Amino acid sequence: MNAAFPALPLEITDLIIDSIGQNVVQRDARVALQACSLVCRSFRKRSQHYLFSKIVFRKTRFDTVSQISARITALRAILYNCIILPPTVPASGRIIHHIKDVEISLSCTVEEAYTILRHIDVAKVLFEFCKDKERGLRRLFLNMQGCEPPVDWERFDPLFIKSLSMTLVSPFFTTLCLSNIRNVPSFVLGRTKISNISFHMISTRIVDPRDVRCEYHLGSIEVMDIDPSFAISLFLKADDPERTSFRECLSRVRELRFSAPAVPGFVQMINPLRGTFKSLQILKLVLADASRHPRGGLTANVPYADLPLLRSLGITMKGAISTTKFAPLKDLKIVLYPKTASKSLATIRLDLFIESQYPWKDIHQFFPNEKLWKELDQVLNHKSFDSLRTVYLDLEYHLGGKHLYLFNETTFLHRCHGYLSDIFPSLALSSLISIVPSARFTV
Repeated sequence: MNAAFPALPLEITDLIIDSIGQNVVQRDARVALQACSLVCRSFRKRSQHYLFSKIVFRKTRFDTVSQISARITALRAILYNCIILPPTVPASGRIIHHIKDVEISLSCTVEEAYTILRHIDVAKVLFEFCKDKERGLRRLFLNMQGCEPPVDWERFDPLFIKSLSMTLVSPFFTTLCLSNIRNVPSFVLGRTKISNISFHMISTRIVDPRDVRCEYHLGSIEVMDIDPSFAISLFLKADDPERTSFRECLSRVRELRFSAPAVPGFVQMINPLRGTFKSLQILKLVLADASRHPRGGLTANVPYADLPLLRSLGITMKGAISTTKFAPLKDLKIVLYPKTASKSLATIRLDLFIESQYPWKDIHQFFPNEKLWKELDQVLNHKSFDSLRTVYLDLEYHLGGKHLYLFNETTFLHRCHGYLSDIFPSLALSSLISIVPSARFTV
């Protein structure tokens, strides 16, 4: 018969909790305190309340549905349990009062995802957030990337959909991140007070506004992070009330991040940009390696004339640049080329991936294919960019070869910066435009 282990004295327990809470890495401290069985006691420390502002719930492929159900029940019990606080601390009630972010990330089959999201306690927790009249949930992440095929919104439990709908119209709620879900109703975008959305691998469906009870009748999205699966053209074809409301919503977007995993996706996105995002100030493009596409590289460019308020443009090229691979440079030149003048663009940020080999001395080992780099310099110094003042060049070097032990970071950076005036001669001589380089390394 096993002997029972004596419980640690509360003084020792509090010392352990304090040492965890004082961790300089806030994320590690948050994960450690939330994972330990003493989460309720660790919450007594008022100085550590900020560590409970975000709850992350993950299901890996090694977890069973029964284990997940038990964890959901335990999570609800922790959130619902009242905490007795010292008299000097305001009676803030429960842990749930401090939570601002909730992330549900499931890597499982579709049926397992439905089973988890139909758990009664998931909906009850969301309902509890909506009851708080002074503070409420601000951000919700629903990540289903591990599910194949995509999860269907219409197959969610009705109680879960109701709780989610109440969350979306909460006056405190600002950010919604969805991944790998289809049939997302249009009212999520055009008839809530959400200001920040991130939709990846998402398909939407038009919903008759008469079927939706929503207090707010005009969307207020300011920041969007989307990919080609988000069919903006679906909302631009007809003039029914829902599409009109959504178009007004798009016209107020200030920041757009678009990830195109293939060439057609970028071309598909360029047309809606024309005349739709009239208030856009910041545009970030993440473009794939066009050399892998059977039809070749990109043929469309940024429509500067249709973006009158654009002041910052960022482009990340996923394809590697080397002495034998230079398609990303060609595509970058095409995308950037100003066929029309831009009177507001002040900043361009380029994020490029370069393969570099030993001995890291010659210019082509830092900037392969000098001719294309100089053509890019001419594009950046084009007369249509009258308002351009700063070009940020973020370079990520992949260091290959068998001589990594000879690599010296200081020497590498010194040589890299020294070649900038040769690669960008026009920018180097310009008195109006400054180039700001930065470099990082991978092996």
